[in-house]
Formats: sequence, structure tokens, C-alpha cells
Amino acid sequence: MPIPTFTLLIVEDLATDRELYRRELNQDESCIYHLLEAESVAGGLTLCRTKSINAILIDYALPDGDGLEFLAALNAQSNGSSPPVVIVTERGDHRTAVKAMKLGAEDYLVKSDLTPELLRSTMRGAILQGRGYANENARSRLQFQQCDEQLRISLDTMLDCYGTYTAIRDARGAITDFRVDYLNAAAIESNRMAADMGRGICEVTPVILELGLFAEYCRVVETGIPLCREETIYEDALGTQKIAKVYDVQVNKLDDGFVAAWRDVTVQKQAQFDLQAKNQQITLVWESMTDAYVTLDREWRVVYTNSAATEIYRQLTGLIPAEYLGKSHWELFPATVGTIVDREYHRAVTDRVAVHFELFYEPTETWFEVHAYPSDVGLGIYFQDVNERKRTELARLRTRDRSLFRFSDRSTGSCQSGWVFRADQSSLRTNSGFH
Repeated sequence: MPIPTFTLLIVEDLATDRELYRRELNQDESCIYHLLEAESVAGGLTLCRTKSINAILIDYALPDGDGLEFLAALNAQSNGSSPPVVIVTERGDHRTAVKAMKLGAEDYLVKSDLTPELLRSTMRGAILQGRGYANENARSRLQFQQCDEQLRISLDTMLDCYGTYTAIRDARGAITDFRVDYLNAAAIESNRMAADMGRGICEVTPVILELGLFAEYCRVVETGIPLCREETIYEDALGTQKIAKVYDVQVNKLDDGFVAAWRDVTVQKQAQFDLQAKNQQITLVWESMTDAYVTLDREWRVVYTNSAATEIYRQLTGLIPAEYLGKSHWELFPATVGTIVDREYHRAVTDRVAVHFELFYEPTETWFEVHAYPSDVGLGIYFQDVNERKRTELARLRTRDRSLFRFSDRSTGSCQSGWVFRADQSSLRTNSGFH
């Protein structure tokens, strides 16, 4: 679509201000300005009589009059069909602004508040709304141009890649390819496709045929059903180098073609892969341990048990992983509520310290040694059945008790070994944190 051209008159006696307006207006990419200049009211009125002008930008204070006088004279000489006028003043004055509007000014700008974008948008708006641009078809073209420009800028600032494509059909109407109509800046940067505008997508990216994407694009055009495809992996040929990339793709029908948005997720997927590999390595370590290992989340739910812990959980609860994973530790082991387990686990999480203790689990009469370590995601717990060690300790106590009995028997002639053994066993449980 051709860019519209307008004739704009600048009436300003300061050369520096005229140069500033000229430079900023020529930066407007939505239209082309043919600029006329005058330094006085009289000079501006003369140009208005002899030239076809689309809009006027005039300084309020001029050597031979002011902007209001110019407006009045312009209305008189043009019989009410004058081009739109925008007045610029050094200082804002609402009374002057009201007078200017009553005389037909389209807008009123204050130099101290003026920015390049405000100047350009004000002049575009004046041309669209003013009497000097009465041709409705031309006005519609300019409005479309402005909308198209805004859309282009929006698309080029997107981080996601975006493109539009039109179906190329043979004599029978079958789709043979899709022409690349538009690519935003992200797409050009990601795929190095700046030179591919107007070419067929199968020609420039033949891999879409191998991946089945071409057939899916055709279905979108023929049926109107959108396509959402995650983790599309293919090799980008960048010069002589081939790089495997991963994209998430969204495609929607547009007229006899489609629009596609895609996002390069190679880095994220690689990070996920690396994390999975690291987790697998950690899991292999946990699974090779003879100690039982359990992970609890911040809500005290069991999220992982290694093989050793799975077997102990089966013995203690009678449940398999599918039945206990995701359930609260306190629901699975209610007998530990209010015990050393409760106190130490909460201390580990609250104080962010590692804890170590021994536990006699009464429901199964089993001794465990426990180590718990806090983390950002919850609590990691190592534990092992130490019944064998406790039996060894008990046997050692019995041996000591027999020696004590023999000593007591020789000294007093009495036998108290049974009492001594029961007291020591009770003391063993108490000192190890049973209560």
C-alpha cells in the first residue's frame, strides 16, 4: 500500500523552530510531508491562496500579528473551507485556547510540553479530522495506514516469533505451498529468514514436510481448526552450521492462509533435560543406598521413598507407594504425633538445622536411627532399622548385669540380677528418646 503524501504549511518566524518541526515531522513513517514555510501572517496567507495545503502549523506570536488574527483572515479568504490549523504557543493560556477553538483551530499546543510524538500525532489527527482532508476514501486509507503501522510496531516488539502465510494452489485448487507474506523481527532473527519474504515456506524450510507440519497447516486452512503443537524439534540451517532447536507452535486460519506464532524454547527444554538428568543421577544414588530415604514436601506430604524406605513403609503401614505417596506423614504414622519425631522434624524446618535422634516405634516395636535435613522444598529424611545394634547393646547390658549379680552375690549373698536387667532396659528406652 502506498504511503500517503500531504502538504503542510509551517508559519514560524524562528528558523531554529522551523528546523526542529521539519526534522521531527519527516521522521513520521506513516506518511510523507511536503513542507512549505512562511515567517509571517501575511506570508502564510499568501501561500494558502496559491497552494493546495492539507494542514497548517502556526506559531501564536508572529512579527505582523498573532495566530488568532491569522485564523480570522484565513476564514475570510477561504470562505469557510480553510485547511485545519494547529497553533503553537510559548505559554499555555486557556482563554487564548478557547478563542482559537472558536475560530476553528483544530488543536492548541504549548512548546514546553511538546514532544516529537505529540507533534506528529497532532498533525496526523488534524489532517484526518480537518476540513482540508475531506476525501473520505483518502481518510480511510490514512487511518488504515496508521492502524497497520501500530500493528507492525506491536508485532516487531514481540519476543515470540510471528508470521503470516498465504496458500499457493495449483490449477485444481490443491495447496502446494504457502507464501511467506510477513515475518516479525523475532522470526527474522531466530530463523535468519529476512530474504525469504514472498517465497514458498516448503522451499525455504523443507524440514516442515518431514515433520508433517505442512499437512497440519493445510488442515488448519481447510477446516479452520487451530493447531497447537508443543516441543517441535527440527534443525535450523544457519549457513553451513546446523543447530537443533525446539519450538512451541500455535497456528490459526487467516483468509486463504494462516498466521503462526512460535517460541524458541530450546534453552528451557535443555535446562529441563539437564535437571531431569541430574535428578536421575540423584535418584540412582538414593536407590543404591542401604539406608532408607524419604522426601517430605512443605505440607509434610510424602513425595518420594527409595527402595529401602518403600520396603519399610510396606512393613509399617501395609501400603504400596501408589497408596501412600501424596499423603501426610502424620496421617500415615499417627503414633509419632507429639513424640520426638514431631518435635525434631518441626525444629529442623523452623530453625533450618539438621537433626539426629533415635526412635522406638511402639506399633512394631522397632528401633530406628533418624537423620533429617531441611531444604527449600521440604525435608529429606534418612533412617535405618537399628534393632540389631540395640540387641547387641542389650546383650552387653545383660553381660554387665551378670557380672554385677555375681559381685552382689559374693558381697551380700542376695540375688537382684532380674531387677537390675529390667531397670537397665527401661533406662535404655528412656535415654534413646522413646518418650
